[in-house]
Amino acid sequence: MDILKKIISGKLSLAVMFWGYYFGFIIIATACMGITYGFGFNKPMLYCIFLVTTIIELLMIIAVTIGISRILKYQGVTFWGLAALIVCVLHCMGIIICFLDGSYSYNEFLDKHL
Repeated sequence: MDILKKIISGKLSLAVMFWGYYFGFIIIATACMGITYGFGFNKPMLYCIFLVTTIIELLMIIAVTIGISRILKYQGVTFWGLAALIVCVLHCMGIIICFLDGSYSYNEFLDKHL
């Protein structure tokens, strides 16, 4: 929990926050979703794992976005800071739009992934 406080408060550097926690976490979450296909889970269980991983990924992206915005607020706006913030916000908006659009529904999941 201490690292989550550091992320949200913006006490980490921009590089650590973006490359380590945003980009690294996305790679780990995607790998976990890919690995679960090989375990032979039944379809409802696989969907639950996919949905929970996506929600955790969304919460992490929101935490990193808050942290980057605080870095920009307290340390000044830079090109790379603004670029990282835009990437995080667009990714977050994309996931939220997919939730509202129904792209993460069980039927859509079966059509796309199985």
